[in-house]
Amino acid sequence: MKSKVKSKTNRNDDYTAVLLEHMRDEIKGVAEGVMNLNEKMDRKFGEVEKRFDAVDGRFNGIEGRFDRVEGRLGTLEGKFDNLEVEMKSNFKSVMEYLSRIEDEIVDIKARLKRIEENSAANRKEIDELKARLDKAEEALRRHKISLSRTAHGHA
Repeated sequence: MKSKVKSKTNRNDDYTAVLLEHMRDEIKGVAEGVMNLNEKMDRKFGEVEKRFDAVDGRFNGIEGRFDRVEGRLGTLEGKFDNLEVEMKSNFKSVMEYLSRIEDEIVDIKARLKRIEENSAANRKEIDELKARLDKAEEALRRHKISLSRTAHGHA
């Protein structure tokens, strides 16, 4: 019986040894697979990292361009602000000038009206003076004729 037990134990030991050997081979295969996978992943990560570096470089370039554009826009904004101030000042000057012209036009119209009124009054006075002159001339002429007849009639 001892030999049967020993033989069974030997078989179990052999079976365990074969199993362990098999498991060791499986673990070694899995470990090699993991190592291969790690190598592939390292290569891919390296490639991805290079691509990210390239993209980062392009983003840095774009960021630089945006910074320059932003600076130019800031300059333009300042120029527009200055232009706005200048335009408001010029507009105010133009409005003041137009107001003075308008005041002068009102004054000229008032003077013209007074001249027209005076002209009409003067015209009336001139007409009256002409009428008086005409009457005086007519009276003088009549007196001359009368004097001339009287002087010719007495002679």
